Parts: sequence; C-alpha cells; structure tokens
Amino acid sequence: MLGFYAVILLSLIYSPSPKYKYIKSANFIVSIIYLIYPFFIRKIDIKKALFLIKFVGLFLSLFYIYQRYNYFLPSNVGRDTFYAKHRQLSVAYLGLGVLISITLLHESFKKNWIQVLLLLFLIIALGSRGSFVFSIIVLLLFHFKKKYSIKKWFSNGLSFIIIGLVIPIFLFYFDIKKYNIASAGISRFNSFLNILNDASVLGRIDYYTYTIKMIFSSLNSILFGYGIGSYGVLYVNIDARKYPHNIFLESWFELGIIGFVLMILIILIPFFINSKSLLLKAIYFFLVLSAMKTGNITDLWTLFLTIGLMYMNQENTDYFNFKNILFVKNK
Repeated sequence: MLGFYAVILLSLIYSPSPKYKYIKSANFIVSIIYLIYPFFIRKIDIKKALFLIKFVGLFLSLFYIYQRYNYFLPSNVGRDTFYAKHRQLSVAYLGLGVLISITLLHESFKKNWIQVLLLLFLIIALGSRGSFVFSIIVLLLFHFKKKYSIKKWFSNGLSFIIIGLVIPIFLFYFDIKKYNIASAGISRFNSFLNILNDASVLGRIDYYTYTIKMIFSSLNSILFGYGIGSYGVLYVNIDARKYPHNIFLESWFELGIIGFVLMILIILIPFFINSKSLLLKAIYFFLVLSAMKTGNITDLWTLFLTIGLMYMNQENTDYFNFKNILFVKNK
C-alpha cells in the first residue's frame, strides 16, 4: 500500500491534471487509514457493526426507492428541478447495493435464507445489477459448493420458490402502487435480455477499449502511465473524477506497469491470509468483484477495512483482539 502510494506521488510530476490529481492523491490516504484502523483498537464487535450496516442499509434503501418513485410521478414530468435532484440521488443505488449485499452475506452464514431472498429482491428494486450478480456468485461459491442433505436442499429450494413467487404476487395484487415503487429498479434488469444493447454495458466496453488502447500506445504509457487523475483530462477533457470502472486498468493507465503489479499484489495477498472467518472472506471476494466492475482506486474504503479485519482475525470468534497479534498467549 505504501509502495503504491509512493508511485501515486511520483506520478504527480507528469500528470496532465492541473487540480484533480492532488484531490485524488489525498483521497487514497483514506484507504490506508481504513486498512490500518483495526490494528489501533483493542477489539471489534463484528456483530454490532454488521447490525448497524443492516439497519442503515435497509433504512436508506427503502428511503431511496420511495424518493425515486416520487421523482417519476406524472406530476413531476418536465420539471427540471425534480430531474436535477433525481440525478444527484441516482448514484446512491450503487453504495446501497453494496451495503445490502454485505447484510445478505451475513444472513446467509446464519442460514436465514428467507431474509437472503428478501434482500435479493431489495437489491433488484434498487436496480443494483452488479451487487445482485456478485451476491449470487459469492453465495454459490461459499455455500452451495458444500454437500447438502436432500432435506436441506429441499427446504432451501422450497423457501426460494415460495418467496420468489409470493413477493411479486403480493405486491402486484394487493397494492399496485407499491409494485410501481420498485419497478424503476426492476426495469434495469430487463437489459439482461438484450445485454449487447444496454447503455451501461456499451459504456464499459468503450471505457475498456479506450483504456487498453491508450496503455499500449507507447512505451512510456506502458511503463509509467499518464499520471494520477489523468483519466478525465485525456478521456473527456475534463479535470474531474473519471475512471475506467476497473481498478486494474485504472492503475495501469495512470500509474504504469509498476502501479498495475502493485495493485494486483494488494488485491491477491489477502486471499492467502489465514483468516478463520468465512464471512469476511466472502465479503472481501464480493468487494473485489465489485471493484473490477465499478471501482475507483480511491474509493475502496470498505474493501481495505475488510482486509484489515481479516488480518486481525486470528481466532474463530466474533471479536478481533489486538493482544492476540502482539503477544503469545500462555497455555
């Protein structure tokens, strides 16, 4: 992490960004703080932390869905003020999707499958397609790869079917308004039926194509990149927060091959941590998948906090005790 930050500081010398490069360089300090934070506290009650995430995530998600519904009311059509407010609010679904996915993974390890299904439906209502897909992948890898008895498979499968059928029918039949509240988010999943024409997918293909082309345009760009904060200036000629929605491509584009290799090491090494908490491993894997689709190298706060917790997790317990790291316990 410190080596990566040193490369960021060196790239300030040749970055074409006049101002944003300093903001982005300063923002990465937050990720470092999140990484080392667990080492400076005596213990963490992870259950209370996850409960807080669940409470905040659920409250804000329901509030967001309701507010989005209000903005799309017929009475607001054509009103620029409401449209501008909705544009400011619209990006929130990404962060909320991550919070709900973390809650979902926690509930899955407690075998609360009905809550898992309800939370999956909430992610769909938010319109957070990445969080939905990555949650499913992590659930399959960390749960359904294990051997289950026929009884468990039947009970879990029956729960999925019942909730999957009952929720939409209930919302649609008893109160069409409530269903419409979630319909704006649900409509985003229609693009899976025509994914090659989806604006979001086409936008990412354009990001990736441009980024790879620019990386290999010269030997200097391969070795040193274009400098921190340079993506916006070169891609759209704006000195602002722009990135290719992939942390590895972003690292190579702005920091060269050294930054690219360091980012790979930063992300890969935690997979080899001897952490006994499968929940933390599952959350980390989910966050890595999200970072490869939507992430910015300066916005990985939750990911680095999870790495710090994984390092601190020396025992199979809900508490991470600082003393277990520094001192050898007497038998």
